[in-house]
Amino acid sequence: QLWRHLREQRRSLSGNRFRKLCRKEFLSWQRVLEWFDLYQQLRDQAREQRMRLTGRHGNYEQLHKSLLSGLLSHCGRKRPDDPGYIGMRSRSFHIFPGSGLFGSSPQWLMAAEVVETTRPYARINAVIEPGWLEQQGAHLLRRRVFDPHWSRRRGAVMAWEQVSLYGLVVVEKRHVAYAPIDPSDARRIFLLEGLVREGLDTRAAFRAHNEQIRAAVEALEHKRRKRDVLADEGALFAFFDARIPAEVNSARTFERWFAGLEPRQRELLHLTQDVVMREDAGPAPAEQFPDFMEMGSRRFPLVYRFEPGHPADGVKLSVPLEFLNTLDEARLQWLVPGLLRDKVETLIRQLPKPLRRALTPAPAFADKVIESLQDRREEPLLQACARELSGLTGLEIAPEDLDESAIPAHFRFLVEVLGPDGDVLATGRDLSELQAALGKQARQRFMDRQGAAYRLDMATEWDFGELPLRVATKEDVPAWPALVDQGQGVGLRLFETPEEASAAHEAGVIRLLALQLSDKSRYLRTHHGLGRDALHAWARVGSAGELVDDLFWRCLMDTAAEELNGGFDDVRDRVSFDDLVGAVRSRIGRVFVVRSAEVGESLSLFGRVQRAMGGTFETGRPRVAEDLRSQIEDLLYAGFLTELEVGRLAHYPRYLRAIEERLAQLERDPRRDAQRQDQVAPWWDRYQQALQSGREYDEALDSFRWLVHEFRVSLFAQRLGTPVKVSAKRLAEAWSEVGY
Repeated sequence: QLWRHLREQRRSLSGNRFRKLCRKEFLSWQRVLEWFDLYQQLRDQAREQRMRLTGRHGNYEQLHKSLLSGLLSHCGRKRPDDPGYIGMRSRSFHIFPGSGLFGSSPQWLMAAEVVETTRPYARINAVIEPGWLEQQGAHLLRRRVFDPHWSRRRGAVMAWEQVSLYGLVVVEKRHVAYAPIDPSDARRIFLLEGLVREGLDTRAAFRAHNEQIRAAVEALEHKRRKRDVLADEGALFAFFDARIPAEVNSARTFERWFAGLEPRQRELLHLTQDVVMREDAGPAPAEQFPDFMEMGSRRFPLVYRFEPGHPADGVKLSVPLEFLNTLDEARLQWLVPGLLRDKVETLIRQLPKPLRRALTPAPAFADKVIESLQDRREEPLLQACARELSGLTGLEIAPEDLDESAIPAHFRFLVEVLGPDGDVLATGRDLSELQAALGKQARQRFMDRQGAAYRLDMATEWDFGELPLRVATKEDVPAWPALVDQGQGVGLRLFETPEEASAAHEAGVIRLLALQLSDKSRYLRTHHGLGRDALHAWARVGSAGELVDDLFWRCLMDTAAEELNGGFDDVRDRVSFDDLVGAVRSRIGRVFVVRSAEVGESLSLFGRVQRAMGGTFETGRPRVAEDLRSQIEDLLYAGFLTELEVGRLAHYPRYLRAIEERLAQLERDPRRDAQRQDQVAPWWDRYQQALQSGREYDEALDSFRWLVHEFRVSLFAQRLGTPVKVSAKRLAEAWSEVGY
């Protein structure tokens, strides 16, 4: 501004008047003339070298980068524990009190001079970015590379790089490729981590083959409970080292080399048991370590794990919930033949000292007991062992003296109870406790599996007759029949509680509606009305096809819910279902137009927000960027349309407009934005922690979630309004309902 002012005055005034003006405005006339002269000299030199002159003034970054090239030794970084700065060659200084930056404490600064008065002070300062130091001082940088490691995501050996300038650390820790720095060591790490330890993601056939071979050999270790089967990593490293060329040290170079091999040559990387197994490894016969336990006509899978101290150490028996009550605790005491002798010996060693003295040596007595118990497995093991030991010693040994809880846990089955979808409901080594906790559910599941009168699968129309709300089983246990969604069809099941039945019945009715309205579905999916901008924005989240499918499903749920006033339990026969089909068919088109417009508007706003957050926004405003990203991910994710409550979608444009308005206000007053974010952060953090804790997502948490979103609108875009009153007090009340 001073330059423009002086240039304008110099053109309009004579030399004498211009000199008087400078004196009047407290400017040195000689220095101003020197300034003009310097400018002209630089301009003439630029023309002589045919440099292009734009006539524009440099911006902040360009100006300070050019100054930085001559002031590299006058830069500093703020100390984390005090207001001072650490500069080049470990020099410390503070910002001069008269500086315009005094009190602001920027992270990095450049000074025209560092003067020592009462203390070293930096004068004439400017804020800089550490990246400028790397650019301007590239020829002076010192780089230190450390901690090379395998990166599965990148498919390469990476290391950490530290960059310093005159002893000042410019980059503390940055990921860099290690192969260009040390190809030999990078290859060693690649072979060890990528191939020996299977950290390489590849679709090559040898990977699946080697995994099967290693899994089979590792299974022998788990069964034998000895680490003497699998070959050490050195043998596996030597196997790959002898077959893979020296230049292969990453996933990219490996895939390029592997693609050039002939089909027969690719089998060179197939491991064999001779390579994976040690020469002195013994067998684990199937009769000693079976893969299944047979009880009656049923077989339950067994999984072995040798990891002392781990909760799952030992033998795990998996049982479906409906068969939990059929397990015999006496049969489980016998474990598996391969571990039975060790179990008996351990039981002998835990006996009280007077009895234990008479059973020395314990291994010999264990062998005798096992030999005599070959054909007596119909009674509990503890009872049979107590009888045999009493006969061998003449002492009175009761079954209670053989305490299973006093021996290592791996000598008892770990019972894993599986739900209908294969999910684990509970695990434990005390069968009686599991049956007490899940016995009722097990009976209900057994009834469900056996209830042929209320079992139907993959129906595509109403073939269920008239469904009562509640029935009684043959054992006079109350149950609630309901439809269930089976994807391509609808089934019929019995449920233990009316709440479970109601939830399942709603999903089943919606699925059957979708099957009956397949022609309407195809038409609406084809004419979905979503614009190109909306679909382009959604591409960041998921596929367009899934979005359109979810949109139709959303409209189906909303239309049906409005027709039934939320009461899906009223649809219990063909007449009520056909009436619902007709009503939905006549209205879903109009509902689809409205929902499509809401989704399209929301996604268009989402696209604008994403563009506004592009470029250097994340690095310049990291805290705001993280908060907005967390909020957007909570609103827009694959499948969100099917999980919203009725009517919630209509609020989405307002939520996204509030984000857009927040971004517009951010540049004008970032401090005020930070104050507002501080108000919403505690409540948002509580919601995020509740989600990450794995607690059940219920109505109370869902209500709190949307109340926080409304609170954001009230803070950042008050003019948009909120449908409910929201405040910190109301949030506290809502959180108390969550009970987390």
